[in-house]
Amino acid sequence: MLYLLHQAVDRAADRSPSSEAIRCGDEVITYGELADRSSQLARVLREQGVRRGDRVAIHADKGVRSAVSIHGIMKAGAAYVPLDPAAPSSRLELILRDCAIGHVVSEPSKTESVRTWLESGLRLEGIVGMENGDLDGVSAVPWHEVETASLLASDPGTIEQDLAYVLYTSGSTGVPKGVVHTHRSALAFAEIAAQTYGFGPEDRLSNHAPLH
Repeated sequence: MLYLLHQAVDRAADRSPSSEAIRCGDEVITYGELADRSSQLARVLREQGVRRGDRVAIHADKGVRSAVSIHGIMKAGAAYVPLDPAAPSSRLELILRDCAIGHVVSEPSKTESVRTWLESGLRLEGIVGMENGDLDGVSAVPWHEVETASLLASDPGTIEQDLAYVLYTSGSTGVPKGVVHTHRSALAFAEIAAQTYGFGPEDRLSNHAPLH
């Protein structure tokens, strides 16, 4: 029985490691690779100080690395908070402060956004996806170092009632509000959807919705 969202990926990797998990443009990643890369990211995040129950933001365009980020953050024991890459910096900063974000998984193209947050007084403890010299006063680990890291060796002790992710409303009626989802609630939805529509290993699903 599954209790945590990321366990589904690890179970698929154990069963069919060479099966295709994600295709984005010309980039393809198997379940075995997704399991390993997310475990590498989880180790890096734990070494940066991420602990069970923390919230970690994802500030990146949709793709293979953002999928690795989702599962890596959960494997580290934290909940992921996806940010809209097209949203104004002020809105993203509001979310970061409201959710007490200390760590961000991102990519080099978002360096200027992160600099803007830091210049406004936002304090971050760690960034994954950028070069260490690009941001003053913040520990940064580029993706090429993540992808050569060792796998996560210890279980952070996550339970099914822990937060898996936080999605923020549009804020059209006021200040954006975070909607929290536990591993239990999110996994229940995934299992019901799979049963209702009869998804199997041979199926391919398109994903059009933004992460946020």
